[in-house]
Amino acid sequence: MTVIELMIAVTVSAVLIAALCETYWVMAGEFERQQGEGDALAYTSFACSRISEYAAVSISAQTYSRYAPDDALCVQLPADMAYGIYVPVQVGPQVDYRPGQQIMFYLSDSTGNYDRRGNILWSGAVISLWPSVTVTPDQSWSLYPGSQQGRIILDSVQFDVAMGVRDRLTMSVSRAYRIGRTQKTLFAQQTVCLQNS
Repeated sequence: MTVIELMIAVTVSAVLIAALCETYWVMAGEFERQQGEGDALAYTSFACSRISEYAAVSISAQTYSRYAPDDALCVQLPADMAYGIYVPVQVGPQVDYRPGQQIMFYLSDSTGNYDRRGNILWSGAVISLWPSVTVTPDQSWSLYPGSQQGRIILDSVQFDVAMGVRDRLTMSVSRAYRIGRTQKTLFAQQTVCLQNS
């Protein structure tokens, strides 16, 4: 083999190796993007659907501001159930839902303390709303069993309650993910009617 043939072989090999490396980096970046976007989509969708389950059957909802405007939500569930369905009862001359348990949704750390910042979506039973909000965090709803790891990890939540013939709740949630050195954020929004309001 001559020196010229050897140089040609080395050049062709270098071009092939460079092309393979470029393909690898493109594929790795795409995998990282899909993984991050998929996780973010799963968390935001799960958050909206879990909160919607409660909001849809609630008789009222009210927002609270802790660290950002309207970043906590209190829903009032009906008191009476029959066969697993909330039912109205006769109160004087009319039939209506009686107020039952209040549930608060908010972001906190692994302790679930209402007064602490965090990225875990918590649900908790409201003990009092005045003079300060007191909540008993529901670990089984918010954490994986036997762990301090949250089921739903979010960067932000915001709620808006619109009063009308049928009150409705709009929730906006976000989750950030990284692609290499770039950070992207996925936003999700869902509106649900408070069917028993």
